[in-house]
Amino acid sequence: MRRRPARTRAAAAAAGAAVLLVAALAVPRPARGGGLYIPGVGGAGLGRAAAHIVAPGDLSAIWYDPAALVDIEGVTLTYENSFVFSHASFDRRDDPTVISDERGVFPPVKNEVHPFYIPMLGLTVATRRNVTLALAFYAPHAGDFAFPADGPQRYAVIKSDTGETFAEAAFGARLSRRVDVGLAAGFSTVFVDETFAVHADPVVANELHSGDATVVLKATAWVVPSLGAALRLHLGGGFAAALSARAPLEVHARGKLEITPSAELQTQVEVAGDAVTMRFPLPLIVNAAVRWDSPGRRFDLELAATWENWSVIDAFVVDATAVRLQSGLVGKSSVGMVRFDKGLRDAFSVRLGAGVTIRKDAVWARAGIGYESPGIRRERLTPSSVDTHKALLGVGVTVRLWRFDLALSYLRIFEAPTDVDDSTYEQLNALSPKRVTIVGNGIYRGSYDVASAALTARF
Repeated sequence: MRRRPARTRAAAAAAGAAVLLVAALAVPRPARGGGLYIPGVGGAGLGRAAAHIVAPGDLSAIWYDPAALVDIEGVTLTYENSFVFSHASFDRRDDPTVISDERGVFPPVKNEVHPFYIPMLGLTVATRRNVTLALAFYAPHAGDFAFPADGPQRYAVIKSDTGETFAEAAFGARLSRRVDVGLAAGFSTVFVDETFAVHADPVVANELHSGDATVVLKATAWVVPSLGAALRLHLGGGFAAALSARAPLEVHARGKLEITPSAELQTQVEVAGDAVTMRFPLPLIVNAAVRWDSPGRRFDLELAATWENWSVIDAFVVDATAVRLQSGLVGKSSVGMVRFDKGLRDAFSVRLGAGVTIRKDAVWARAGIGYESPGIRRERLTPSSVDTHKALLGVGVTVRLWRFDLALSYLRIFEAPTDVDDSTYEQLNALSPKRVTIVGNGIYRGSYDVASAALTARF
């Protein structure tokens, strides 16, 4: 292979280093929402496939339907553990035209992280004025991902641990015999932790490991104001309906970018500074549901739907002005402001859940099924965002022992295998942005298993 003269390659390195640094920020996944991760909050809701909106009867109402908090009597203290097993795999399409250590024959890879632990802790207090107050720390269910550092997926993801937590206070109030309202307010903490590879060959598009650079992006938005509201109507004849919404969030995260340069850049360009900020929205979430309770409330059936406007995220905006490049040929320069287009799409889900009293005031069982649409276009799929058409199946049981309720739930999410042959996901090449390979074509498979145990003390 013909090599460029040293000064020419140095100039290419200096110019291309900016691409390496800012392209590193194009990968982070949104941290929230049924369209991009596991639906629902709380173990009992999982057991009903998240058809748990009209009358949750537990602390998870703070997320699903704050108006339903008014159903909780006395004082309750809840602690819950959920464990998420993310089964994601990628069998990249072989391509003999790609110059790689594997000679274009790529081995399949799968997620190596199991499980992902998610806690929930909270308190509810019922007053004498048909109002219940609540305080909770919780997180929507999500997965954690890690793939081989030298695998064929490395230009999309090596490690991904991006998520969101909430700390909120809420109330549910009964305004009349037929109308309940509720409000939840507090703050969310959003964190991004992504590792992936970029390439640095100035001459040809290739995927030789010797030309890779590893990029680690870590950023956190500690306090993002959050708000949820709900209205519930008692319609008579055992029917009730609820409408709830979670307000969109505007995330401003601060963090740092760490780069382990490839040999192409180590001797040519010096990087100074690592501080970055990133800005992106998170979507509006709207829930609607209708529930029927049999006489005596021994059986219930709920039909629920959720819509999330993920299409609001058209781009991530990154301020990398603090990251500076220095080269003997071009001097010092700042990366500056960068915008990365995303183009997500809205997601919706429909779920049907049922509950039955096995033994009055002692044992309850529940089950649910559902469907959820993808929030990512197939041509933008990556191994850490295997978001295809999904089927949900949940089961659970609650047992009351004296003042304690033990709720056990299991949710299985089946994702349709997807064979992508029109991927637009490109390798990131620091020195020659136009000399890249398509790295997203192949077969994506994914599923989730979620097990949850919650203990609630009632006083």
